[in-house]
Amino acid sequence: MFKRICTAWWVVPLLSIGILLLHTLTLTGAGGPRVTALGVVAGVLLVPLWLVLLLACRKRWQVARMWRHWVAGCAAEALQLAWCVFAALLYSSVVVDSLSPCADSPGAADLPAPLPRGAAVAAAPPAVCVEQGERAGTYRVHAILPDSVSAEGVFLVRTLGLASGNPVETSPMIRRVSDADRLAARGGVMDITFPDVAVYGNRRLDTLWRLVFLPDNGGEEEIVCETPCRIGGS
Repeated sequence: MFKRICTAWWVVPLLSIGILLLHTLTLTGAGGPRVTALGVVAGVLLVPLWLVLLLACRKRWQVARMWRHWVAGCAAEALQLAWCVFAALLYSSVVVDSLSPCADSPGAADLPAPLPRGAAVAAAPPAVCVEQGERAGTYRVHAILPDSVSAEGVFLVRTLGLASGNPVETSPMIRRVSDADRLAARGGVMDITFPDVAVYGNRRLDTLWRLVFLPDNGGEEEIVCETPCRIGGS
């Protein structure tokens, strides 16, 4: 069984696909670059070691049709090298982006930073408060609303670049006010919390967090309030 697996021409391409899937699954995880780097090294070394093993065992096992193994090995190696180039460009762009000045900063504005994690949120409704999340690049976003707001629609929070007005990619923040939200209100004020909002892209960014109401009847959206904030992305 071991001989049959080791000498099969499809072994290395199959393992290479598995390594690339590992790269994809761990690319954005915490420690993904470390796992990905190990996977790239393993993928690059996989083909030469496999070919050496075949050459060493060819006489003993009488491996036939050696050209299939060479073609499959070269294809797998090309796939891995293409991934190496892509990963190098990706990580270098992240480093350059993190070191470059903030593209969406007006320069003179002294913007507030997110609240420390676990800080008490005290704001008169309506308001949007941004709090540091449990992980780097994530935030707890609080939509502070009076308990008298309409339930005939949804509230959503959009994140925009402060200077450019371009949308900033984040986790979705959309909520319909429920009876449970009204019952949980304190002093007539509801705190609608989005607990784990990831911000993708730039490391440093001056942003505008806009709370919007979308009515169910198809009417125009209403801007409820806006809050500027200087953040760091994921």
